[in-house]
Amino acid sequence: MAQLFNACEYLLDRRLDAGDAPRIALTGGAGDLSYAGLHDQVCRTAAGLRSLGLQPEQRVLMLMADSPQFVVVYLAAMRIGAIFCGSCNGAIGTRASSSSSSCGLTRAGRE
Repeated sequence: MAQLFNACEYLLDRRLDAGDAPRIALTGGAGDLSYAGLHDQVCRTAAGLRSLGLQPEQRVLMLMADSPQFVVVYLAAMRIGAIFCGSCNGAIGTRASSSSSSCGLTRAGRE
C-alpha cells in the first residue's frame, strides 16, 4: 500500500530531522519562533482542532492576519488532514455563508 503524503510533515518535521530545531522558522511581531517551537505549537493546535471534532478531509475556514499564528493553524490543519479554506476580510461574509466548513477560526478563537 502506498504511504500517504502529509504536507506538514514534509514542510516541518523534515527540518527537525535535519537538525534544524534551534534555527529560526518564523519571525513576527511577538518575536522569533524556532522550528522546535513551531512544531510544538502546530502539534498542540492540531490536537485542539481534533478535540473540536475536526476530521480529515473536513474544511477549516480561517480569517486571520498574516502572522506566525496563521502559519501555525494552517500547518495544524494540514497535519490532521483537514482542508484549509482561507478568506480575506472583504469576502468573509459571502464565503462564510456559502461555505460548508466544519470549523471556522478567527484570531479570537472558534466561531
